[in-house]
Amino acid sequence: LTGGRLSLSSREMIDEVIEAEPNPAVAIIKAQQLVALSPEFHSTNMVRKTGATRPELQSPPASTNPYKAIVYVLLDGGVDSFNMLAPHTCTQQNADGQTLLEQYYAERTSIAITEAERSRIVDATGQPCSQFVVHRDLEIVEKLYKDNDLAFFANAGVINKPVNKKNYNEETKTQLFAHNAMQEEAQKVDPFDGAPGTGILGRMCDILNGKGYNAQPITVEDATIATVGVPGGAADPLTVSSYNSTAFYPSVEGETFDPRPYLERLNDSVELHSSLYGETYSKRL
Repeated sequence: LTGGRLSLSSREMIDEVIEAEPNPAVAIIKAQQLVALSPEFHSTNMVRKTGATRPELQSPPASTNPYKAIVYVLLDGGVDSFNMLAPHTCTQQNADGQTLLEQYYAERTSIAITEAERSRIVDATGQPCSQFVVHRDLEIVEKLYKDNDLAFFANAGVINKPVNKKNYNEETKTQLFAHNAMQEEAQKVDPFDGAPGTGILGRMCDILNGKGYNAQPITVEDATIATVGVPGGAADPLTVSSYNSTAFYPSVEGETFDPRPYLERLNDSVELHSSLYGETYSKRL
């Protein structure tokens, strides 16, 4: 199960468990359970243990600052933003004498939001239009906006420097028309690579922790670059399930063997040059 990489101390411990079990079939099951809990099983390189017990993780001291949370929702894929939010009542004109609504109809032609579809109207200030329209299927968006719980950042995107239609391809570092590239850029918010490999939420946590808060990035279901802070001092992101939390030891009825007492010995402290992947598994376990 580990390609011969299981450490000597783990082998000896598993041998003790096997020898103490009189039923050979059950002994094999116990051995498989313990091997599956080892860092060697979850990595493909060498785990070099020091023989010392892994120190207990200490909970950070409680912060005296009030609790706040930022919820970042990334909708995978592409969105036709001009079908989500469109101009409705506009008076300001451009150099050609067109209002934003007139420009909208001229550019969108047959795929523009029609008059019959303009039922969800929202007010705006400081914009070229005093009113905009939200797509008729987005009732919740209209409600959140009118309740002052949602704001639109229109015409936002990734740009390294001012460009035009003639030079954007040569002057822009990222791929402006690639959904995957734009999704990653939206999570990093670092167009000049000032902190490579980090995300906007991770860096925010770094700053808050430096100011006395106990900020903890949490991601749902999958790891994401948005929650990664600056290496060396950032809080490791926690990954949680989108469903109910799963107990570590959901034992079946009639099973008496509890592998938990052996976890610490299987995942003891390791040397500096030990497997990074194995250490990540043991640390998170």
